[in-house]
Amino acid sequence: MSVRKRVGIAFALVVTATLRLAAFGTAEISIGDSPALVTGSYDYSAELALPEIVTIGVSGGITAPYALGFSEGLSGDFDNRQLSGPAGALLDYQIFNSTAARVILKDLVASPDASNLLTGTAIIGGTQVNFEVAVLQGQIVPPGSYSDTVSVLLYEGTNGSDGLKETAIMPISIDVPAFVSVSLAPTGGEFDPMQDAMTLDFGVLTQGSSRDMDVLVRANVDYAVDLESAHAGALAITDPGDPSTVPYQLTVNGATANLAGGAVTVVQDTGPTTLSGNRYQLVFTIGNPGNATSGAYGDEVTVTVTAQ
Repeated sequence: MSVRKRVGIAFALVVTATLRLAAFGTAEISIGDSPALVTGSYDYSAELALPEIVTIGVSGGITAPYALGFSEGLSGDFDNRQLSGPAGALLDYQIFNSTAARVILKDLVASPDASNLLTGTAIIGGTQVNFEVAVLQGQIVPPGSYSDTVSVLLYEGTNGSDGLKETAIMPISIDVPAFVSVSLAPTGGEFDPMQDAMTLDFGVLTQGSSRDMDVLVRANVDYAVDLESAHAGALAITDPGDPSTVPYQLTVNGATANLAGGAVTVVQDTGPTTLSGNRYQLVFTIGNPGNATSGAYGDEVTVTVTAQ
């Protein structure tokens, strides 16, 4: 007898899935961090560029559009922002975006189309927004501390369309050190800070012949100019064994300067000067050679400018 047993195998495949829906509320933006103080030291010969950052935070969502602007400061003029210094002195500066275009940053009142604001979309965890505070080159102002206070303005929505959300105060403080700088130039020449030596060639020495040059001074303080001759106001023969000299007369802006007794102060003037500098003309006129030995003669006059 044969017995067959049929075995049935049944598979039950059960797949379950749970869909959880998480609803976020409206994302809100805020100023998470802004410069507590923008500070630096300014040298007139170069622009002082200070890169800065504002962090924009997002809560209640993942992303949110924003627009970031800056007030005009104490000057009341977005295009001519100024730092206030000693005795009412002013130092021009500006707030730019951080691109090569260097757009002046303003607020929505001054630039309703947001072309002068920093715009974008902030993300959860914070978004850093870069900008630059720049003190412009070529300003000679009295030494001291220069300051301004600017409001950082955070607007909601695309191009700030949803209005002002938050403000933060950004103080700016720039130090200007005292300085003096001197340049030697041909008569009528321009200031060149690298030009600190000059040779006046008389050729064959002849009584009454003259050569002239300019001393240019830039300074933001009062100063004095001293001259000192290596040979007591005379040309000395280059042969160290020969005592021969040839006298010359020196005038500074038409006034005689006697170098026979050592260093002499020939100028006392006030700063700040202009960028082109204060100009002083030196004229050297050859005196009577007398019985001076034939040969090569020379003198070296040192120009020293001292802040007062």
